[in-house]
Amino acid sequence: MVRVWRRRVDFVRALITEPRLLLLDEITTAFDSESLREVESIAFNLARGGSTVTATAPGWGGVKLLSNSARYKCRLEDGVLECEIM
Repeated sequence: MVRVWRRRVDFVRALITEPRLLLLDEITTAFDSESLREVESIAFNLARGGSTVTATAPGWGGVKLLSNSARYKCRLEDGVLECEIM
């Protein structure tokens, strides 16, 4: 299976279980912009329902909805992790 499709299938499998913790690693690479908005919306609703959602992305632009509603934002640069409470 192509890597991108495998990531999409893994995401759907994770959603079926209504996870308490959802780790979205580099989600911007697996989805086009329209699909990414839907993924963000689903993740946002999971977070509002009590799930912990963690997303990694090369920049905040790719995960706008999640970054705008985040409780914490962390950035890894030159081996240093900087976090801020929102």
